[in-house]
Amino acid sequence: MTVEEKQKASLETLKHVKDYCDANGIRYYLAYGTLLGAVRHKGFIPWDDDVDLHIPRPDYERLLSEYHDDTNQFKLVSCFNDRKYFLPFAKIKNCRTARLNPDGSLDPEGIGIDLFPLDGIPDDIASAKKLFERQNSKFIKVINRMYTYSMTPASSAMNTLKMIAGKAGMKSGFVNQIARGIAKKMYKESYSDCLMVACVTGLHSGRFLPFSREWFNPVQLEFEGEPFSCPAGYHEILKKIYGDYMVIPPEADRQSTHTEKFVWRYE
Repeated sequence: MTVEEKQKASLETLKHVKDYCDANGIRYYLAYGTLLGAVRHKGFIPWDDDVDLHIPRPDYERLLSEYHDDTNQFKLVSCFNDRKYFLPFAKIKNCRTARLNPDGSLDPEGIGIDLFPLDGIPDDIASAKKLFERQNSKFIKVINRMYTYSMTPASSAMNTLKMIAGKAGMKSGFVNQIARGIAKKMYKESYSDCLMVACVTGLHSGRFLPFSREWFNPVQLEFEGEPFSCPAGYHEILKKIYGDYMVIPPEADRQSTHTEKFVWRYE
């Protein structure tokens, strides 16, 4: 699939999630590069193809327990409903696509949009940050490494051993158990009672990014010709994540960080 085709599949999924959330009273907000795309490009960043959402923890838990799709075109996957899934945040995947693995096989669960829970965090930001960094470091060192090993082409004896260890760790459920521990609510504070919120279950390379809860009052912004829910404080949020976010990067840097390959299943 080309970047444009992956964008098409991701947009199909985003529209489905929007309709589901609106129909069931579930809050969601465009997040990270998707929010940046809405603000700067009124759609996808041209060289990017994924979709990220922030969902307040109470709504996130409802989505995980209540979600269904009668058409069977979309599927919610998380470390709680799939023993092979290793990420501590959920995805809703487009079942019309499949991932092409390095060995040439197809993973039937293809392109997905990332669902990141927003948690209320304690007033003691320093302590909250320490707990996040400890958990996130564990995730990066263990889960991400095991995944890398499991996908490593066996081009040497050492790579072969790493691949065997990685596949064993993924298959045994060991990695899934670690993901489950990180995916659970980290702080005892409730979302609605906190002044500050953060996503503490995502891949942030150790970055702790607390946001004011007031920034997540909803506004509608255009994304690929349709309105979607976005945080009213998008300027403050994007500035905190990206700095001078309206500046287009040099052409050499206009590349997606996602290297996975996908194919259409029914087209």
